[in-house]
Amino acid sequence: MNNQSTANTVDILGIHFLNTTEKAFQNILHKRINDGTNTFVVTANPEIVMYAKSDPSYEKLIQTADYIIPDGIGIIIGAKMLKTPLHERVTGYDLFVHLLEWGNAHQKSAYFVGAQPAVIRKLRKVVEKDYPFLTIAGTHDGYFGDDRNIVHDINRTKPDMVFVATGYPKQEEFIDKNRSASDGLWIGIGGSFDVLTGTVKRAPKAWQRMHLEWLYRVVKEPSRIGRLMVLPKYLWQIIKQKFSKKTKVVNMKQISAKNLTYFIIALTMVGIVWNLIDHEQPIQDSQYGILGIWALGYVTSYLRLPRLSMYVIYFVLFMVIERQIGGYRDWTSWIIFAVVAVFMTWVTDLIRTTYASRYDKPKKKDHKNETLNK
Repeated sequence: MNNQSTANTVDILGIHFLNTTEKAFQNILHKRINDGTNTFVVTANPEIVMYAKSDPSYEKLIQTADYIIPDGIGIIIGAKMLKTPLHERVTGYDLFVHLLEWGNAHQKSAYFVGAQPAVIRKLRKVVEKDYPFLTIAGTHDGYFGDDRNIVHDINRTKPDMVFVATGYPKQEEFIDKNRSASDGLWIGIGGSFDVLTGTVKRAPKAWQRMHLEWLYRVVKEPSRIGRLMVLPKYLWQIIKQKFSKKTKVVNMKQISAKNLTYFIIALTMVGIVWNLIDHEQPIQDSQYGILGIWALGYVTSYLRLPRLSMYVIYFVLFMVIERQIGGYRDWTSWIIFAVVAVFMTWVTDLIRTTYASRYDKPKKKDHKNETLNK
């Protein structure tokens, strides 16, 4: 990393995330933009981390960024599991909107690259209407092969901020290759243009408060469920990293007596109910979904989320998986989902109660990272 001190970072599977608050990071960017400092920001979630682990060249590329920020609740969960918690999640979309507002208030300029042609045209209209004092240096959709014309335009206009929304890894590769064209902020923000223009609806505030934005997107777009398959792999890698740092021997008797017992009970119960829902669907075909639900339940217990949040997670996941299998049969399916969700919430809460001493250990205050680059 160029400006991100390792003393202010948290290591998640070899990727160093900046450990700061959203407000503090905003102030960092304000100063760097005002100073005309070339800045590369990566907004990373578990998908990006896992992709980086599978592609060494991409991992090396994002490590050259000035800052990598935790855009995704999965990163926050991973940090807590590793007992190196991050201050808070810093989402790419919220940062994008803030910079538009700040740029409008301070008469800055911005260049926008990404999204479909219709979306980028709509984006220009939205920015012109909502941020009239922000200069639009230029726009270009994300469907391009040769980027020389775009880079030439950026070099000519010298914008204060360049927002690239072409999705990973393309956006980071574009920034890494062309960031010398303008000494300003370069940041990849995925599908943010779609959300700002209303092309894609963002999760309601209630879902955001419960950190369930990802689940809302899956419910609205079931085709995205395949992308969730990276999460069990990510959590497994987090667990491996956690125990690779352990020096003491794990108490296998404790695991078998408590954790494994609850796992078997829950797996058996879900298996029975699953066959009640669809007796023609062998339980073996659904084992990955069941294991994924249980893994999520264990993580939920670890984070001490409210029971309502746990219940919503289980209920919606059952609905999504059932829909993928063959659609809802009748109203009895909803009743079964509700009952099983209550059961899973109870088991998760039981785990939390069992390990209460582990969760409630007093934590020492760490004042080292309270301020950053002030």
